Parts: sequence; structure tokens; C-alpha cells
Amino acid sequence: PDEGRRASGSGFIIKADGLIVTNAHVIADAKRIQVRLADGRRFDGKLVGKDSRVDLALLQIEGVQGLPVLPLADSNRVRVGELVLALGHPFGLEQTVSFGILSRKGAPLQVASPGFDFLQTDAAVNPGNSGGPLVNMAGEVVGVNSMAARTGSIGFAIPVNVVKALLAPLVAKGKVEWGWLGVGIAEVSDEDMPRLGLGNPRGALVRQVMTGEPADKGGLKAMDVILSVDEEPVQGPRDLQRIIATSPPGKSVKLRLVREGKETELSVTVGLYQERAERERSGR
Repeated sequence: PDEGRRASGSGFIIKADGLIVTNAHVIADAKRIQVRLADGRRFDGKLVGKDSRVDLALLQIEGVQGLPVLPLADSNRVRVGELVLALGHPFGLEQTVSFGILSRKGAPLQVASPGFDFLQTDAAVNPGNSGGPLVNMAGEVVGVNSMAARTGSIGFAIPVNVVKALLAPLVAKGKVEWGWLGVGIAEVSDEDMPRLGLGNPRGALVRQVMTGEPADKGGLKAMDVILSVDEEPVQGPRDLQRIIATSPPGKSVKLRLVREGKETELSVTVGLYQERAERERSGR
């Protein structure tokens, strides 16, 4: 950050030559990044890539070899009730560890997140802990501590499988290109079913189609219910978010949907997601 303003956070090493995972909000728009290792050595950190939608950043420190790395677990296999530790440097203290359980797997706090389940824990995640690892009892990373609820009693972590999926684009391009349709979506409620012609509450209900965006160009309409994308079932809105977000922009996808009680199919070309500020700057 600029003169007179400093921010600190945590991170962890995933490659012995100094590749480090942290949160995007930890480095924000920093002019200079300094990394201090557990042994006290300090290095300038180079930003490799970041994605503020998931709140993830990769840093590289130069001139090091053989650093200890944390192994990455399979976060799909982590279970609610499992014991976990949150590691980091909260409040500018030396390295600390807090202990708790994995409380929940589900929707994160931030609305823009692309449909992934986040990990919720009661292990203390305090200011400065952001970007540090959430580890299981085998010492493997299951998530990246990202934020705490205002009460401070629960924390949220990015699942490590999301980190694994984003490593390649962050290293190659410095950013993640998310897919985008340009629709407002909602759950299908029990009250909606009769008028939509559905036998059970499934799929993602299209509430709004944004003019000029990919969904509009592909012929989607408000009150359509999307049941699958390229044969992958859509049980609810978060499924649709996740599938579209991870589809490459420019790809044509086949949507199976119910419109006015009848099943039909549409082909839609996935667009490129932009942060709201970028979208407004470009007049979209």
C-alpha cells in the first residue's frame, strides 16, 4: 500500500521455490509486497495472479529453494464435525493456531461467489489471519481462511479444491476468466411449481434476463426454468452459478429448460464475467 498505509495478512507456501497462496484482499492494490517467513527472513513478493471474486491471490518470492510446503487435501472429502486448525498471524502477533471444528459446508457470505460451497468453522479467524491455511488433523490444507463474521465467532474458508482449480489460470494469465450468462435467478418454490408446469421444485428459475447479455442473445426469457447445462443437472441456482462460472467464455452450451410447462432446449454462448465496476465503466 501507499505511504502511511500498511496492511498485513497471512499465507502459506505450496511450492518449494516460493509460490505462496493468500487472499486477494490482503494484497489489494499494494505498491510493494513484503513476505516474512516463519524463520524471520524477509523477501519482496511478486504478484503472480489474483481473483477478487473468490478472494484468492498467488505470490512468488525469488532466490529460495527447498522451502517447506503444506500438502493440499481433497476438500470434497472433508466432513462437517471434523477437527481443524486455523493458522496465521492475527493482530500482528507471532504465528498462532486456533482450534475448532468444520461447522458447515455451504454458501459463502459474498454474493458474487460463483456457486462453490465454502467451509465454515468455529476456529477463530481474526484480522491478520486472512490468507492463512485451515488444516485438518493430518496437517493438510483443507481451505484458505478468508473472512470472519462480524460476531467473530465463525470464520469462512475457501475450499482448497477451488484453489487447485484456479492455480493454472492464475499462473498462466494472472487472472481467472469466469463464465457469465447475464440472468437473475432464484430457487423454484412450492408455490411456483403449478404455474411453471413442474412436478417437483428443481432447476433454476430465471427471474430477469439482462438486455444484450449472452442469455438474452441466446433467447432465454424470464420465467424459464433451467434444468441442465450440457446434460449436467441443475438442482438449484448455485448449481447453475457454478457450472456457468467454470465454463470457458466463448463456449456454446446446451440448456435444457421448461418454458410455459413444456421442455425445450436452447444453445447459449457463454460470456465473460466482469466485476460490476468494470461492467459499468464499459457501459454494460
